[in-house]
Amino acid sequence: MVFPFIGTVVASTGLLLPLYRIPLTFQFTRGDTALMSAVRLQAFVSLLVFACILSGALLPKFAYYML
Repeated sequence: MVFPFIGTVVASTGLLLPLYRIPLTFQFTRGDTALMSAVRLQAFVSLLVFACILSGALLPKFAYYML
């Protein structure tokens, strides 16, 4: 049970760090406003939501989640 927990922590960290850092990077390097950096982040969030929905639809079909 330790390895799935570690995998979940690594995956969550890999998703949350870009969500936090990308708007700050755009604001500090390009001088964007908070709203404009959120608009730039929208493509990443849309892809993330689509991947989650696709993963939820495909997991029962392939059953790779079963140990």
